[in-house]
Amino acid sequence: MSIVKKAAYGIVGILLIIVLVLGYLGFVPILSGLMGANSPRDLGISYTQEDIDSANGKLGVTYVALPPSTPDANSVIMEGFHPINVVLGDNELTALFNDHADNWGNYPMSDIQVRFNPEGDIELSGVIETGHLKGFADSKGYDEETRREVRPYLNFVMTKPAVYLKGDLDVINGVVTADLQQVQIGRLSISSGQLDLIEDALEYYTQHVVDAPNVEISYFNSGNGGCDVQAIVPSRVSFAP
Repeated sequence: MSIVKKAAYGIVGILLIIVLVLGYLGFVPILSGLMGANSPRDLGISYTQEDIDSANGKLGVTYVALPPSTPDANSVIMEGFHPINVVLGDNELTALFNDHADNWGNYPMSDIQVRFNPEGDIELSGVIETGHLKGFADSKGYDEETRREVRPYLNFVMTKPAVYLKGDLDVINGVVTADLQQVQIGRLSISSGQLDLIEDALEYYTQHVVDAPNVEISYFNSGNGGCDVQAIVPSRVSFAP
C-alpha cells in the first residue's frame, strides 16, 4: 500500500469516527439535513498530469489496472516493498488522491484537495462517496462486527457530504500526535469540546495505520507547501475500476 493510499484510509477512518462520535453525542438524527452542502471547500490547490507523474516517480510505485469484474475484496493488490524518504508537495498529494479516485472504483472520496500551510498545519477538503463505502470495507476486509457497529450511523448519511478538516498530524519515530483545529461536515462545524474526542480517536486510528503490517510510516511532517515522508511502500499497486 502506498503512503498516499494509507493517508486516504486514514482520512476515511477519521470521517467515519466523526460520524460515530456525533451519533453518540446525539447529533445523528439531524445529520442528513445538516449535510445538505455537498460542494467541498476550495483550498486553492490544483494539479496537472505532471504532478501525478512526479509524485509516482518519487514514490517509486507502478499502478496497474485490474479487470472491471474483479471482486471488491480483491479490488486493490499490493506487491513488492521498498523504503522511501521523499518530500511531496500539496499539489502532488492532491493529484494522487484524485488520480486514485478516478482509477479505483471503491475509492471513498472525490474532489479532494490537500494544503500544507507554512505554519505546519494541514487542510483537507473533499466529498465522501457514500455509495463506495461497502466496496471499500470489502477491500479492507472489515469483519461483520465492525460493519454492524458503524452501519446504524451511516444509515443517516443519505447524501454525499462535503467535509473539511484543519489541524496538525505528525509521525515521529512511528508515534502519532494530532491537534485538530477545525472540522466541518456539510454545513455543520464541530465544537471545540467535540474536537477533543475526535482528536483522541484520530490518534488511535492513525497509529494503527502507521503500525500496519508490511507498510510502515516512520516519519511524517508537513509545512511550507509540502510534507516529509519516510516509509516502506509497495513497488506495484493494482486497482479495479
